[in-house]
Amino acid sequence: MLSGSTFTSIAFPNSGPKGTVALGINKWNTVVGFYPDSNGFNHGFKRYSNGNWIKLNYPGAQSTEPTGINDSGTIVGTFEDTNGFHGFVYRGGQWSELEDPNLGQDATSLLGISNAGVIIGYVPWGPGFTFYYKNGRFNLITDAAADDAETFASGIAANGVITGNEGINYVPNGFIAACP
Repeated sequence: MLSGSTFTSIAFPNSGPKGTVALGINKWNTVVGFYPDSNGFNHGFKRYSNGNWIKLNYPGAQSTEPTGINDSGTIVGTFEDTNGFHGFVYRGGQWSELEDPNLGQDATSLLGISNAGVIIGYVPWGPGFTFYYKNGRFNLITDAAADDAETFASGIAANGVITGNEGINYVPNGFIAACP
């Protein structure tokens, strides 16, 4: 973690030689991510700015990968069980599954969450299956002007601006978009 000229190494206690992956941070410098165990399963964590840690493991999951956190502390990510990959939301100590029913069951990954609760994610089958989830609805993120584009949203800011890449003819182009 880099703040000004101060670099802070983040390593989950006793995570071993496979390391720690930090993926999301909010304005309070609370970080979420995961660390793999010796069997190759990932376990989530939340690291507070004071250096305290908590484990985040979706109930009954083999792997848990938190990827985003907003300023109110709501966390999103992906968990894996014997049926596949599923999106999750962790808020106030409560877990809930969030899966896009239109793009295929057992394959939803959540990547980030804005302060207004807009969530971005993707389903790994085929091109253009990136979405944002707002007001209880899943909405595809696509560029209508580029029929053959593969769109992949990779982040969402606290204010809801989305960033990502769009590949046209296998040439990646970055984009910035706002949710309607």
